Amino acid sequence: MTENIAFDTPHRPDTTGVRYTLWTEQHDNAAADLTPCAARLYRWMLEQAPGGVSQSVDLADFQSSTASRKRQAGYHIKHILRSFKELVEAGLARVTRWYGNCKRIFNVVVRHSGAIRPIQLSERKNSRKQEKILHGSKKFQLEAETRIPPFSIQSNSKNTTDTHPPHPAAVFLKSYEEEEEETSLEVMKCETPKSLEEEVELETESESIAYILQDAALRTEFIEELRDAHEGLINSDGDKFSARAEHEEKLDLIDNAKIRLNAQLEALVRDFSLEEINKAIAYYHQTKHTKESKGQKIDRPAGWLTDCLRQRWWETAQSPEKTREQDEFEQWYAEAIASGIVEDVPINYLTKDYYGQPLVRVPKPGLFGAPYTLVHWRELWSALKEKGEFKTLKDKEFQQGE
Repeated sequence: MTENIAFDTPHRPDTTGVRYTLWTEQHDNAAADLTPCAARLYRWMLEQAPGGVSQSVDLADFQSSTASRKRQAGYHIKHILRSFKELVEAGLARVTRWYGNCKRIFNVVVRHSGAIRPIQLSERKNSRKQEKILHGSKKFQLEAETRIPPFSIQSNSKNTTDTHPPHPAAVFLKSYEEEEEETSLEVMKCETPKSLEEEVELETESESIAYILQDAALRTEFIEELRDAHEGLINSDGDKFSARAEHEEKLDLIDNAKIRLNAQLEALVRDFSLEEINKAIAYYHQTKHTKESKGQKIDRPAGWLTDCLRQRWWETAQSPEKTREQDEFEQWYAEAIASGIVEDVPINYLTKDYYGQPLVRVPKPGLFGAPYTLVHWRELWSALKEKGEFKTLKDKEFQQGE
């Protein structure tokens, strides 16, 4: 004989005595009036626990379940929040509690399509009292639906034993004045009970209306908070987009400087403006050039830039440190100008070669009719030294020392 094996389903809570909700044609009709994401979320929540039973739902779990080859990241969380709001407004879900400010984790009671109150699936009673508990009277449906658009729900007849109320889309809509007149007439009829049975019915209806009003208040409060959160997300979309674009530009500047990004530097960059990043990178290039002229180098560029940003080194740097080569050129250039060998042009306006070395202007006609010739200063110095036509103060001091 084969033994009966009980399969463990950890994704479903232990609801002993309550059967799970089966997806029927009536649910398909309800899903037809919803957006695709809302219909999928409705079916997914009914698969986690039966309708009418409170369950904890994390929308991040639903988001991961929607991932596929076509949509690798699944539905966006904002779209899922709008879909959940659609289910709440349609009366297919009721939030009893939510956790945190993100409003993505809820305690939810999922309903069958068209039901105002949660339906206990483990019990089936044909009594008149039980039918009113399951379906509610027409008066209470009208009062609840005036507060919670967009559907008006027509109650079933009292002789039926079906636990699935009709779909809201199949119900006719009534104006507010007609509903108010019918409600007032039913209240007048219920004011004077004539028998014990009517008193029991009145007590049941009072409990039902208290439950419905509490449910409507919770639902309205949740919809308003969800709408405020959604509007806040929409208003912050532009700011988030510009901040994201600025952050990408900062990372591009660091990447163009040939500095390898790490997680610490990438997170630190968010705290500084684009102008500050530009100043830090300029100071990095300046320090790198100074060290390379002395035969040194920056061992850890990412770590150096991280310390530079934290301690704001570019603010404390008074002036760039001159290299030995720069001092030597400035001294030679001043003496060459005094001797009339080169033209008197400010150092900042001198043309530079491919390696960044200055080219001085010799007053000798050059190519294309130019009144001067550009010569590398070291080549000119070496040529003059070989001819003995020009000696710097350093060379004269060296000869006197000999």
